[in-house]
Amino acid sequence: MRKNLNAVLFFPIAFLVLLKVISGLQAAGAAEGAGSPEPKNGSISSVILPKLKGELPLVMGSAQKDAIIPISIVLREQVSRSEILVLGQGKSKAERLKAISVRLKEVASRSQLPILSILEREKQGGHARRIRPLWLSNVIGVDTTRAIIEEIAGRPDVKYINYNPKRDVFLHTRASSNSSAALQSQGIPAAAPAAEPLEIECGVELMRAPDVWDLLGITGDGAVVAVIDTGVCLNHPDIVNQIWVNPGEDLDHDGVIMDPDDENGVDDDSNGFIDDFVGWNFDLGNNNPDDQNSHGSHVAGTVAGDGTSGTKAGMAHGAKIMVVRVGVTFADEVDVWNAMQYAADNNADLISMSLGWPHNQNPDRATWRANCENTIEMGTAMVIAAGNEGSGNEPDNVRTPGDVPRVITVGATDCNDEIAGFSSRGPVTWQDVDPYNDYPYPPGLIKPDVSAPGVDTKSHNFCSGYSLKSGTSMATPHTAGAAALMVSADPTLFPDDIKEVLEQTAVDLGVPGKDNEYGSGRVDAYEAVNQVAGKITYHSHTIDDSNPNYGNGDGNVDFGETVTIRVTLRNKETTPATNVWAVLTTKNTGVIIRDKVAYYPDIAGEATAESKPPHFTITVNEGCGALIKFKMEIHHDSGAISHTGFSVRVGEETETTFFQDDMETDKGWAVSGTATAGIWVREDPYEVKDSEGRLVQPEDDTTASPGVKCWVTGNPRPSGKFQPGDGDVDGGAAVLESPIFDATGAGIMTLDLNRWFYHVKSDEYDSSFFELAVSNNGGSSYSILERVEGMSNQWLSKSLNVSSILQPSSQMRIRVRVVEESGWGIPIGDIIVEGLIDDVRFYGTHYECDVFTAPPANPPNKVGDTLQVTKEENNVRLEWQAPPTDATHDAATLYRIYRSDKPDTGFAELGSATATFYLDLKELDDLDSHYYKVVAENGGGTETD
Repeated sequence: MRKNLNAVLFFPIAFLVLLKVISGLQAAGAAEGAGSPEPKNGSISSVILPKLKGELPLVMGSAQKDAIIPISIVLREQVSRSEILVLGQGKSKAERLKAISVRLKEVASRSQLPILSILEREKQGGHARRIRPLWLSNVIGVDTTRAIIEEIAGRPDVKYINYNPKRDVFLHTRASSNSSAALQSQGIPAAAPAAEPLEIECGVELMRAPDVWDLLGITGDGAVVAVIDTGVCLNHPDIVNQIWVNPGEDLDHDGVIMDPDDENGVDDDSNGFIDDFVGWNFDLGNNNPDDQNSHGSHVAGTVAGDGTSGTKAGMAHGAKIMVVRVGVTFADEVDVWNAMQYAADNNADLISMSLGWPHNQNPDRATWRANCENTIEMGTAMVIAAGNEGSGNEPDNVRTPGDVPRVITVGATDCNDEIAGFSSRGPVTWQDVDPYNDYPYPPGLIKPDVSAPGVDTKSHNFCSGYSLKSGTSMATPHTAGAAALMVSADPTLFPDDIKEVLEQTAVDLGVPGKDNEYGSGRVDAYEAVNQVAGKITYHSHTIDDSNPNYGNGDGNVDFGETVTIRVTLRNKETTPATNVWAVLTTKNTGVIIRDKVAYYPDIAGEATAESKPPHFTITVNEGCGALIKFKMEIHHDSGAISHTGFSVRVGEETETTFFQDDMETDKGWAVSGTATAGIWVREDPYEVKDSEGRLVQPEDDTTASPGVKCWVTGNPRPSGKFQPGDGDVDGGAAVLESPIFDATGAGIMTLDLNRWFYHVKSDEYDSSFFELAVSNNGGSSYSILERVEGMSNQWLSKSLNVSSILQPSSQMRIRVRVVEESGWGIPIGDIIVEGLIDDVRFYGTHYECDVFTAPPANPPNKVGDTLQVTKEENNVRLEWQAPPTDATHDAATLYRIYRSDKPDTGFAELGSATATFYLDLKELDDLDSHYYKVVAENGGGTETD
């Protein structure tokens, strides 16, 4: 039976004390630097002591004679950075991988032989286990005794030895309040099959992955993402079709995962692993990387889940997941390096790694950087979580290897583009790490590089259904999925190109420019993919409905109108684009594309150009507010093709306020909760400070004068410093709920308000918070918009996107909770927790539409015998003259084109046009013989004799 190892455990107090002792030991190791003090138990030679890193001298000094100690041995001979750069220079990704890996393997296999001989000898006597030679950099991992460590450390070919225990490195926060049970209560089935996904996960939506799928036609096909994590449950319906199958081990070429027909106990692809059908389990050393934790399954779902069970959790559902397991709840450095090596050697385009070592655990940062650099040079991009340490310990908040300069380091936001309180902030420094000694602090190197949604992320729960998790672990696969879409659009991209484009196209948040909270901003998958998808891309469009035969002239797209769309394209490259023409398509069934081909003038390098008349023309029979998504296939430069897209809304966008309150009068808010003190009151706040002089409450609300009131948790009258019992929230939750209001018909719903939260964390078990949530069922259940655990003792103006998590209804309600609680059930003492809100406005967009009816007219004359057929590349081009007008015949406004393989019968409508030409696209590819006819029509009917 599968067990959820992410469940919250309540440790006895004795164990908590033990954790603190271990933490102290780690801190002592961190203070050692390059050397270590003489251990208390057992003498270590001063000759080898400088070669023993981190806690290793302390561990060895207290170890029993035959105790097994996990270590990593770094050899002195390494392939230099300059040589690796030369080996890869001017080569394709495949050529780089071959050239660099061959050289790394040659150096490692030759120089490791003497040490491996020693270890194999000791293995026979039970003194060495888990011998793992690596070539990614010249390193050997092994679990062995103190005596063997001392022998090997004395060798001149050994540079140093590092302690390599398994650590808790998988990055996730405490369980979300929206548990899987809460999902069930919202009516979302755990694994109900659905013809179409019931929803798109909010981070996927926010990062515009659906636009990449729908407008650019790119879903991740061809991209391989190695998920280095706790494994993946291979049987989840949403991921089973996205699991990478090793082509070298798929003997019958049927693509079946873990196929018994392929199992033969032979390393068929000569990569050093027997029957590695879908990846490898480095934790246990076998070919079964099944997940026993749920962390890796959740991560994989965010990369590539396809929504079969009801929620499209994945950014790139066409990509493949290479499953590389390195632990259940703990992992060591050598296993992860081995996993990186495996991924690169087996042609993974990307690595998604939601794990990391805090600096106080003394990770081998020099080897980490070398291994990451080598992986990147071989063509595999690395997307790494920043960590969940928040701020306050710079430059050591960002974990290793997220601190490596060239990896793509990811911070976490929520789906309202607010930075998560737990997301590790930079900068980082390498000033004391030989041989790099760069990025001195201050100012250090800015990290993370980008950010992505990672709060209450909904993704796969083991083998069925969904769960919510939070952490930079969840932000990382969002970014890896965006990178997979980029690779799918352009397989020649190198890792540095991917990083550069992700940063260039990110939505800048926080302070302008790259910063240590958001990096360069929240990833925009559509803009990133659009930048690499081809030479020519969409720039802008205008709507023309001024022709009275076609539209009402209000500049909007309305039901029944035939509108002209003028599309401007941009040439991204410096060389001109010539012979440019484009084809417009859509999947919207209520849209008929009349003129689907438009021609363009030559577009100079890095310039734009608008389509030539008659441009594109569409007839709209979609409902008010419908989003019409268009794809464009752009032909240019004698056969080159680019893909781009854009969207159009039906109707005119307007804004409506559904609920607003400046708190000056009673609007019907309800107060409840379990707090024993500090319940919400609507009053004029009084300025109160804590013992450090920080404001607990402000003096004023935020409403313009003469307004003075807001909702505040308790309201102690001024008495100098804040004292215990002065009215803050104690012993539970203070809950405030708005009256129910109607937001029916809203498009994009937004909640604006001003909020204040004071809370200084008392200890590691203090998990008090301020929370904003919204309901669309009158308060029967709520969806969290924002949760704040860190102090923000100032008025902050917030604008939160509600549409990303809820549909509009007539039963909308807002809830504000301020909670004093302990995450482990341990008393947290007399702390101060205060919240205030003011000037709430809930509003949304909706669309107003007209219905267009064509004016009455006389039917047109026939096109007659003016139809001509010519060849244009592989297309059939039809041209005709507009029929003449007279007293009983008006001008044609539309032409219908018919085709048959017989001269007199069997004609079926092929398409339509408002212009006097039409392209039968690519018809000459399989042309036998075709016959065409064109029929003119207008508002008065079809052509007559």
